[in-house]
Amino acid sequence: MINPFTKPITSIDNLDLSAIDFEVERQPIYGERTHENSEGRSFSHFSKIDGKYEYFRKDTGATLGVHTASYNHDGYKKHVSHVIEAVKEMGTLDQLDTSNAETKFSVYEDGRKLKLELLFPNNIIEPQIGDITKLRLRDWDSYDGSWGRRLWIDGMRLWCLNGCTSPAFKLGFYAKHTKSISGDESINRMLTSMKSMVSNFYEDEAKFKRWISTNVTQEEAQELFSKTLAFAPKAVEEDGKWKHHSPNVMDDLRANIDSNFSQVGRNLYGVYNAATEWATHVQTKRGQIHNIERTRESKVASMLNSPDWNRLERFAA
Repeated sequence: MINPFTKPITSIDNLDLSAIDFEVERQPIYGERTHENSEGRSFSHFSKIDGKYEYFRKDTGATLGVHTASYNHDGYKKHVSHVIEAVKEMGTLDQLDTSNAETKFSVYEDGRKLKLELLFPNNIIEPQIGDITKLRLRDWDSYDGSWGRRLWIDGMRLWCLNGCTSPAFKLGFYAKHTKSISGDESINRMLTSMKSMVSNFYEDEAKFKRWISTNVTQEEAQELFSKTLAFAPKAVEEDGKWKHHSPNVMDDLRANIDSNFSQVGRNLYGVYNAATEWATHVQTKRGQIHNIERTRESKVASMLNSPDWNRLERFAA
């Protein structure tokens, strides 16, 4: 696993962007070609591959990605600066309390990927007494093309530090690296998305309260996870029955169900937190945690949009 470079937590007014302020250059890609001469001897030469370019860091020489001519990336620093400007504008409009906001960002894989995270301690929901969730903004970007620019607002549940995954990805700001837009246009598009996402965050409180009042059995929770988060095409036999799920994933989720039911009760909110705990607290010796977290969050979001989840939620008060 490649360890990330993570900046210490700072305020939005004192954000050190030096770790992402590196120069990137583009150069053509050359491919090796082998031919035979009239005497039957092989020789090789390199020729430029049309429409393909390598992006690399000038300071380290590390390759950041290979892209077509239509690819456009104007740098992490510029994008993060636009995000911070949009956040401050939300504060000016009294739609977000930015005081004491905590900011940190992580750079992964020699600069190929970036995650920015802001936590707002004065913007909270409390679906039950003492169970506080703070509003959280995250923004992802990449040079290797695996992550498009995506800004998302959700929550961080303080009880267990779970991220509050949501199915409503359509509310987020997303931009591919194939179009160049002005700074003002970028900020305005972010503001439009952020207003919707902040409203959605506060609406989660009422939704979580309904989930708390919706009873769910251990068997129902396991059946849900077996068909969604733990689903696998190859069937396995458990207790004399064939199930299409990963035994290892199901073992982790069963443990999460037990612990969360003991904390919040045998209800849909406990099931939800069992799923977000699985997505948020990744322990693995294989793969890279930041990529696994993204994959798991996507699976939880899909679960929340699934017919299996809707069957349980329809009983919510």
